[in-house]
Amino acid sequence: MRPIIFNAYVSLYKDGKIDFKTNTKEILESEMFKDQFNSTTSLIKALLKLYLYLEYPDQEVGIGNLHIEHIFPQKFRRDYEKWANEAKPLINSIGNQMWLEQKLNIEASNDYFDNKKEQYSKSKILEAQELSKYDKSDWRKEDIEKRRDKIYERLVAFFKENIEK
Repeated sequence: MRPIIFNAYVSLYKDGKIDFKTNTKEILESEMFKDQFNSTTSLIKALLKLYLYLEYPDQEVGIGNLHIEHIFPQKFRRDYEKWANEAKPLINSIGNQMWLEQKLNIEASNDYFDNKKEQYSKSKILEAQELSKYDKSDWRKEDIEKRRDKIYERLVAFFKENIEK
C-alpha cells in the first residue's frame, strides 16, 4: 500500500496530478491489498484524512490540532467486558478511528459512545457531526466493521478512478 500512497503524493506535489506509477490496478484488486488495508496502522492517519476530504468535500481545511479519536474507547469500562475479546482486534481498526479536535477528543476520552456524541456535535469535522446524529446509543463490532468497509470501498474507488485517468 505504501508505494501507491507515496507515488500519489509525490506526483500530486510535483505535477498537480495523481500518478501512481505502479501496477496499482492489480494491487487494488488483490485480496492481499484488502488484508493490508485492514491491518495497517502506520497509514491510518493519511488514509483517514484522504477519506475525510473525499467523503465530505465541503469539509473545512486547516482545522488545527486534530487528533485521532477512537470511537469505541481504547480503555473500556467493565460493562463492555462481555464483548471485550471481540473488540480488542478492532480498537485500532480504521473503522474505529476518526479525526477530532484535541480538546473535544480529551473531553470525549474513554466515555460511552452515546456520551461522546455531545462532543462530536461541537466539532468542525463533518464526519464527527454526522456521527453525533447516529441513531444507535452504542458503537459495536458491527458498526466498526461497517465503517471500515465503507472507508475501504471509498478509497479503492478513488484510487481506481485515478488510475484510469
